[in-house]
Parts: sequence; structure tokens; C-alpha cells
Amino acid sequence: KMDGCRHGGPAPEVSSEQDPPVKDVGEEMSPEKRRSLRIHEEILMTERTYVAKLQKLQDLFNDPAVAEKLAALPKPLGISMRDVAGLFQTNSLLLGELEKSEPGGAARCFKLFAPYLNIYSVFINGVNMEALEGLRGEAWLTDFRSLLIEPAQRLPRYELLLKELLKCATTEDERLHIDEALKKIHTTLISVDAKKGDS
Repeated sequence: KMDGCRHGGPAPEVSSEQDPPVKDVGEEMSPEKRRSLRIHEEILMTERTYVAKLQKLQDLFNDPAVAEKLAALPKPLGISMRDVAGLFQTNSLLLGELEKSEPGGAARCFKLFAPYLNIYSVFINGVNMEALEGLRGEAWLTDFRSLLIEPAQRLPRYELLLKELLKCATTEDERLHIDEALKKIHTTLISVDAKKGDS
């Protein structure tokens, strides 16, 4: 469970429901289905890379030398170790669901997790990169800056990938599932963007 998640609320109930079985590999596959499987693989592979980057960001926040420098900043950075841990936990659970799902099951995963992605608001609207301006010559700083902007790039990427999946849908049921996931992710993006005025 995601009990320590600051903005995500209670953990999503991870479903034990299995995705419909994929066609036998010997069956002829349409170009749309091939494209759909490639997009699903892209979602999975890039999510693994992204979660690894969140782990690295969490490790930096846990490093005593880095923590000391951040604590001494004249301006607040806008995010905390707890924020990073919450995001890492959320996306680790999402990755676990993506890895368990059959090819083409990404839409179900995003429908489940979309409401919990509001945690991204603190990274998109709250990070104060100017707070790092006073730090010079720190070996970890370049990676730290790069990792801080990863969440702001990842959330819109989900929407783009789901749009590509929707183009490849071959059945009405598939289209409905992807469209529902897409709408939920879009609603999350709007909600996160609306919080800019509150930050």
C-alpha cells in the first residue's frame, strides 16, 4: 500500500483480473496490432527506465552530503524527500501492473492509476529550480537537475502514448478502454495544470 504517499491518497486496489489472452503467435497479425504491441512495449520499457531514474533521485535526496546542501539553500526547493518517495512508490506500482498485463493491457493500468497521478502536481508546479543557482561545482548537481524535470516530461508522455494506442485499436471494445484511460489521464493533466495558479 502507498500509505506514505503525500498527495496520492490511499493505494489503488490492484486488480487480480487478467487481461484477455493474446492471439496465438502463429496467427497472422494486422499492421495495427503490430503497432499496438510496439507501443505497449515502448510504454513498458520507458517506464522501467523512468522508475530507475526516480530511484536515483530518491538516492540523491537520501545522500547525507546532498541533503546537507539542500537544507542550506537560501530559497526552498519546493519538494521534499517525502514527495520523491511518494512518486517513486506510485510509479513502481504502475510498473508492476504494466509488467503483469498482457500486451495491449496498458489502458487498464492507466485507468486504475490515473487518479493517483495527481501527485505529479508538486513536481510540475512546485519545483523551484532557481533555488539551485547558488550551488557551484557539485558533482551530483547536473544529474539532480535533470532528474527533477523528468516527472514534468513523463506525465504528458502518457497521454501521447495512449493517443497512439487509440489509433491502432481494431475493435470497439478496445477503443472504449483506451479512450476511457485517455480521458482519465487528460483529466489528471488538466487538474495538475489548474494547480499552477495555487502554487
